[in-house]
Amino acid sequence: MISDTDSGVHMGNFMGTYRPCPGDGPPVIPNWEGASKADVESVAILSADICEDQIKTHICGPGQVLLQVIGAGGPVTLINERRIRGNFTDSFKPKALAEGIYTQIKLTWTPDSGSPIVKTKDYKFENLGLYRHSQYNRPDESDPTCAGDPVDVCFTTAACKYTHGTLTSTFRSFLDLNGSGTTPDHGMVQPEAFCITKKNLQKFPPPPECVGDPTYRGNTQPKTKCEGVATGSTVAVGDNGKLKCGDTICIDPGGSKLHKTVNDRCPACTGKKQIDNFTTAGTCGNINDLGNFVTIKLLQ
Repeated sequence: MISDTDSGVHMGNFMGTYRPCPGDGPPVIPNWEGASKADVESVAILSADICEDQIKTHICGPGQVLLQVIGAGGPVTLINERRIRGNFTDSFKPKALAEGIYTQIKLTWTPDSGSPIVKTKDYKFENLGLYRHSQYNRPDESDPTCAGDPVDVCFTTAACKYTHGTLTSTFRSFLDLNGSGTTPDHGMVQPEAFCITKKNLQKFPPPPECVGDPTYRGNTQPKTKCEGVATGSTVAVGDNGKLKCGDTICIDPGGSKLHKTVNDRCPACTGKKQIDNFTTAGTCGNINDLGNFVTIKLLQ
């Protein structure tokens, strides 16, 4: 019969009453410090987290352990080895997993004498494979990297009232590239879309000094293409890919383990295995990539 000293490597929060192996007698209540009173099956999948790259299991006694993850292409073996007893933490081996959707974890314990015991746990995720993770930002005109010669522009309000002004040439080019920026005099700005339609130009004609100049909406809260706000935990994706607004991804499971949410569009990413990560850096200039990482779409 298992004793509290035979319970293996204790990991996670599942430290309680372990049911013994079949035929071994009554359950054992471990007495180590911090032990809870949770009832854990003799063979169990305790928890799973693809972003942490951990599958936690409990095995009551010696035998052969087969741990698999089940995908559309069938089972993928992660572990197939003899173990004694205890709690174990294993990897999904995300870098070796084929791309695709996985729906279940399967644990098979075959004791030295007796029939196999099989446990399963529904767990869904999609391995998107290796993606380039570039970065984009909201440039700040006051940043030294955004200095440049002044260029004439016009600013609008929600009521389509125009004010002539200037922006630095460097800042303006990165403002147009990234879709929004921050200025000392006009707050957050973005290219005007509403006031410059044919109908609204007739209804709210710009003053002579603004005719022909680029037009930007001033003092606004720029929204992403998903009607959200870009933050350090959001990303932009290309069109017609596997990701859409609201999807949650994990970048570099088991490594940097970054959770991020899709809330913007990246036209340059379309047709590529590329995701654009928003950064709060206000620089004008090239922003280094985060790197190339295995990327997981979380489906739980």
